[in-house]
Amino acid sequence: MDEVKNTGVGHDDDGNVDDKRIAGWVCVAAAIGLAAASILVKSNPPSVDIVRAFLLAGVGLLGATVAEKFKRG
Repeated sequence: MDEVKNTGVGHDDDGNVDDKRIAGWVCVAAAIGLAAASILVKSNPPSVDIVRAFLLAGVGLLGATVAEKFKRG
């Protein structure tokens, strides 16, 4: 019988944990958390540039994994 591979959010097609995907999702989650904090905290909110940097890093890391997937064919 064929082995079932875990190909969830943090795994590649072979079922292995992909560090770039994990780092990408962590960066996206950090950007969302900082954006929420900037809405909720009135006294000293995080800078928009910091949120943008985390978001761009996360999208870049996740985009690299998509490029790898298409390169495999």
